[in-house]
Parts: sequence; C-alpha cells; structure tokens
Amino acid sequence: MKMKRYLIRAAVALTTAAAVLFALDAGAAAGKPKAKRTPKPVFQASGEVVTVGEDFITVKTAEGADMKFLVIPGTRMGDKELSSYKPADKVVVHYKEDGSNKVATKIDPPGAAKKGGGKKK
Repeated sequence: MKMKRYLIRAAVALTTAAAVLFALDAGAAAGKPKAKRTPKPVFQASGEVVTVGEDFITVKTAEGADMKFLVIPGTRMGDKELSSYKPADKVVVHYKEDGSNKVATKIDPPGAAKKGGGKKK
C-alpha cells in the first residue's frame, strides 16, 4: 500500500515538473528575439560600358577587367534606362554578390548627384 502511494506521488511530481519545464521553455521561446538578417555587402565598380543586354551590363574597369552585372527589376537607374547606356559611357555600378553572379543594385554616371548631405545656404 505504501509503495502504491509512493509511486502515485512520484508520478504526480514528475508530471508537474515536466509541465513546469515545458511552460518555461515555451515562454522563453515566445520572448526570444528573432535573429537579425545580415545584409549582403554592397560593392562598387566604375568604368566604361562594353556591352548592354536586356538584363545585363558589362563594364571594363580601370584595372582592365570586364565585369558583367545582372540588372533586375528594382535596380535603381537614376534618370536613364538600361538601353540608353552605350559602349564607352562611363558608369558607376553598385552591386551585391549572389553566388557567382554580380547583381546591380544601382547604376549611375560618375559624379551623379547624391540625395541629401548638401548644405543649405
């Protein structure tokens, strides 16, 4: 009889402890901050346009390397369209690397006006 009572109390204690641990774990998970996404670094290349396609632009840098950039919807082009760039035009391309591809995020002529940062007179 004493053994039966002991086993019942032990089972109740273990069940209660498991319930408390589960509740603490669930509460901690709910309050846990989400991991921040690390933005991909943005690189910059400048040079002369070699070729322009429907969704790419190839630029020869000052070092003599040809770099091909994918141009996707959302690539900022300033006031020009991709098709308006011609060979020998000078450009500055801001891009991110996505695997082996270089994806243009912004294409501008060199020295394009920057937004903000200017002083009012």
